[in-house]
Amino acid sequence: MATFLNIPLPVTVRPTGSKYDFAALEVGGAGLVETDVVQTGKVAARLQSALAAAKKRNPELAGRTFKIRTFQHEGAAAVGVWRTA
Repeated sequence: MATFLNIPLPVTVRPTGSKYDFAALEVGGAGLVETDVVQTGKVAARLQSALAAAKKRNPELAGRTFKIRTFQHEGAAAVGVWRTA
């Protein structure tokens, strides 16, 4: 049976940052690569979403251009992000 209790609403805790450091990527430099990928489409979509969110949060990323590619690395599927401009 449900009971009415005078308890305040708990605060939602969200991480404020991204696990991907897009700001550290340099033009022509090393890329962020996800290895051990099962479904490349889902990982590429997750990276695209994380990149869009990072560009909204960090104004210095707004003018930068990134490319996301799926590829084979040492016989396994991988997805990477590179800064192109």
